Amino acid sequence: MAEAEAKYRALVEQIPAVVYLGEYGPDGAWLYVSPQIEDLLGYTAEEWLTGRPPPHTHPDDFAAVDEAEEESFRTGGPYRVECRMRTKDGRWIWSSTRLDRSAMRRVGSSSCRA
Repeated sequence: MAEAEAKYRALVEQIPAVVYLGEYGPDGAWLYVSPQIEDLLGYTAEEWLTGRPPPHTHPDDFAAVDEAEEESFRTGGPYRVECRMRTKDGRWIWSSTRLDRSAMRRVGSSSCRA
């Protein structure tokens, strides 16, 4: 099992997007985030996992993000949303997030553009 996890992690950490695993809901814990989070948003994976980053979704996008998550949770379908996210240095960039539901957790990838 450890060998399979190491192979998966090595693969994920080469993809040019942020890949993450977390629990659903506003209080859901982040379980894994790939190192690419630092290239895209400025946070190290450790910072993202060990502390709650400040709200990173643009206030004008909260409703769309919440609606997409609730729809995915309710129907079991994929979660797809585009929103603005705040980088560690305070800039806003667009993020396109796609998630596939699995056992009440979110597993997805996110790519960003300025």
